[in-house]
Amino acid sequence: MADMSLFILTGASRGLGAALAEALLQPGHRLVCVARVDYPALRAQAEQAGVTLDWHPCDLSDARAAEPG
Repeated sequence: MADMSLFILTGASRGLGAALAEALLQPGHRLVCVARVDYPALRAQAEQAGVTLDWHPCDLSDARAAEPG
């Protein structure tokens, strides 16, 4: 199996987080993104690039939102 780089990004649906996510859509990368809102365009770009993208909707400014269950 080829080496894969894993990147975990918060705030990935806008601004700097979105720009970083888009820049990381490279072969051999896996992205785990956390953001308050979905970013369908990034999902489509990841699929086109053959990049694994795991999206987790969560508002990290709310401590209760990050709790399991």
